[in-house]
Amino acid sequence: MNISINLKKITGILFSAAIIAGGFVFMPKDVYASSGKITIDNKRYSLADDISKSKWQWDAADYTLTLDGFSSDDSITIDNLAHKLNIVIKGDNKISCASQYVFDISESNVDVVISGKSNGTLDVNQSSAEAMIKVSKNLTIKNVTMNLYSKGDDNLVGILAGGKVKLSNVAGGWGFDKAAFTIVATKGIKIASSSCNRKIAHYKSSSIEFYTLVKGKQKEFTDEDELLDAVTSNVTLKQKKAVIGDTYTKGKLKYKVLKEKKVSVCGLSDETTTNVSIPSIIKVKGTKYKVSKIAKKAFYNNSSLTNVTIKSKYIEDVGKKAFKGTADNITFKINEDVYSAVKKLIKASGVGSGATYEKL
Repeated sequence: MNISINLKKITGILFSAAIIAGGFVFMPKDVYASSGKITIDNKRYSLADDISKSKWQWDAADYTLTLDGFSSDDSITIDNLAHKLNIVIKGDNKISCASQYVFDISESNVDVVISGKSNGTLDVNQSSAEAMIKVSKNLTIKNVTMNLYSKGDDNLVGILAGGKVKLSNVAGGWGFDKAAFTIVATKGIKIASSSCNRKIAHYKSSSIEFYTLVKGKQKEFTDEDELLDAVTSNVTLKQKKAVIGDTYTKGKLKYKVLKEKKVSVCGLSDETTTNVSIPSIIKVKGTKYKVSKIAKKAFYNNSSLTNVTIKSKYIEDVGKKAFKGTADNITFKINEDVYSAVKKLIKASGVGSGATYEKL
C-alpha cells in the first residue's frame, strides 16, 4: 500500500498542538473572549464584536460563525476562544487552499460544532497540508453535506481532534490522495444517522492512542504495519434523516422540511408544469411528513400552471403570493374535509379572480 506518512509524524503533530500532551494553559473566559481572533480571507478580526460580511458573519453573543455562499482560497483560523464554537454552513460553500490547515481551531481549547442549514454544503480542496480540520477538543459535524478532497505528498489527516469526533446525519465524499487517515480522534469516533462505507477502529501503542476509520472488520490494532494496511483514504457518507430547513424534490414538487414532521410545498421541480397534485403525506429518507403548508411564492409567476389538486387534509396555511401569476383560468380541486378553509386561504394568497374551485 502506498502510504507516504508514518505514525511517528502523526504523533509529532498531535503533541506539537498540545492535543494529547495536555499542555493547555487555562485562562479566565473574559481574557480569552477579549483576545479571541479569527483569520479569514487572509484578514485578521477580533471576536469580541459582531462581524457582518457578504458571505460570512460572526455572532459574538452566540459564538457562531456562519458561512453562506462563502468561497475562498485561504484557510480559516480561530484562536484564543473560550466558549464552544458553532460553525453554521448555509448554501454552497467552497474553500480551496494549500495552507497547513483549512480549519485550524487547535489554539482554542473548546468544543466545535459544524452544522448545516438550508441545504448547507461545504466543499474543501486542499494540497500540501497536515490536516484539513484541526480542533483541540471534541468535534461534532451534523446535518450537512461535507466533501473533503486533498492532493499532494504532505497530506496526513483529514480531521484531527484532541477529543471525540461525532458525525451525525452527514453526507459527502472524502478522498485523500496521499493521506492515510481520514480521521484521527484521541477520545473516540461516533457515527449516527449516517451510513458509512468504513469501520471505526482503535489503535494503541506505547506512545500514542487514537481512533480512526479503516476498511475491513478489525477493530483493535497495536501493530503499526497492520494499521497502515487497514486505514483508508476514501470515505462515503450518506444521510439517513431529512434536515429541518432543507429542500427535497418529490415528483413535480419541491418541499421544505419543517418542525414536528411537517413539510411545506415550496415550488415546482419544472416551471413548465401545467398540473400538480399535493398529497397529504410524503416520505423523505424513510420518514413520513404531513404536507401542512403551501409556502410564500411557492408557484409565483408559474403562468403555465392551470390545475392544482390539493389532496392534503393537513393544510394549515397558504403563504402570500403563493398562486399569484398562475394561469388566469386555474382550477383548484380541494379535499372536501378542508375545502372552505383552504379555499379562503388560496383567495387571500393573491390568486386571480378567474380561478375556479371544486370539492375533491
